[in-house]
Amino acid sequence: MIAAYIPTRDSNRITCHLVVNAALRLLADSGADVSAPNVHSDTPLHVAARQGHYPCVIILLARGARTDIENSAGELPVEVCRGDCQSAISLNMQLALSVRDCTKRFKLITSDISNGHETYPIPCVNEIDDSAPEPFTYVTRHVMPTRIAVDNTLPTMQGCNCTGTDCSASACSCAAVSVRRWRGGGGRLLPSFPYHEPPMIFECNYTCGCRLSHCTNTTITKLTNLGATFVRTVVFKRRRGGWGLRAARALLRGAPAAAYIGELLPADEADTRTMDQYMFGLHLKPTHIEQCVEKTQLCVDAAVYGSAARFINHSCRPNLAPVRVFTNTRDLRLPTITLFATRDIAANEELTFDYGDKFWSVKSKLFKCECGEPECRYPTVTQDDSKSETVEN
Repeated sequence: MIAAYIPTRDSNRITCHLVVNAALRLLADSGADVSAPNVHSDTPLHVAARQGHYPCVIILLARGARTDIENSAGELPVEVCRGDCQSAISLNMQLALSVRDCTKRFKLITSDISNGHETYPIPCVNEIDDSAPEPFTYVTRHVMPTRIAVDNTLPTMQGCNCTGTDCSASACSCAAVSVRRWRGGGGRLLPSFPYHEPPMIFECNYTCGCRLSHCTNTTITKLTNLGATFVRTVVFKRRRGGWGLRAARALLRGAPAAAYIGELLPADEADTRTMDQYMFGLHLKPTHIEQCVEKTQLCVDAAVYGSAARFINHSCRPNLAPVRVFTNTRDLRLPTITLFATRDIAANEELTFDYGDKFWSVKSKLFKCECGEPECRYPTVTQDDSKSETVEN
């Protein structure tokens, strides 16, 4: 006689716990972030500890779950539980303390500073103190406080006559106007790209004859349709002051990281704004501005409205470079300022670009550069009677 297995309430509960434990192991072993917060800034360790799920707590700790992350209520995982869960987390923290001498308190300001506007959430963390960034409105497209005329006429758009999806440099007029085809595998810039004096890049647009949805010359167009930050990043408080943006995952050389987005302003209006540390000039050379129907020079101000790129600091040895990319317009005054990796960038490395000599010709009289690089060009204030300050974002 074969005995039948009749499930009971307790056996169902045990089965459910076994399934949860197995699923958790699979997620952790597949490389999932075991410390990723939810909308309440609770990590999986917070949730498991609060519910008294001891096996899950052990699995998470064994897979490297962080014990130093606060939720939105300012609570660490060890502070939301009792009993075995609290003992396990406390022991883990004590062991970490004995190894590192000190346990750093990790303040999660928000789990997504973009408020859902980006493909990837952008956490904002503070490992230094309890401060938070100055409030601003996150946008992924330029906003205009006043109307700015943009030339999108057919003669200006200059669409190519390619067919299919292969817009190669030998045939595509869009690639040809960029001097040559600068893209390699994965949409990355070629190793030979001149970052020190980058040419303008013209992508195919909606007036082209090619199949735009599959065109190989629309990398930034497709990325900006999804957001303004193209890779996983974290906003963080810097030890040298201010806030910065770091890569959450490694980036390969030539990869596009972000677009600089903010308020689009005429240059003369931008000059009237006293807070100009987030200003990016789109100024054209006289020979280029003469080709434009509208002659007004433009600027992008990311102080009040901006994307994650507003947090990228200056460095005299940067790992990003701004490149003018034209996507849905060919008005030379209005490129998409795209920041590309000039070398391979490691995970958790701060993202930086060179603000340029024009910026420092003015600002070096007010404060010194704090990039900390041996080849720093502006390590001191250029005027002896000026008070030394620090560049902060």
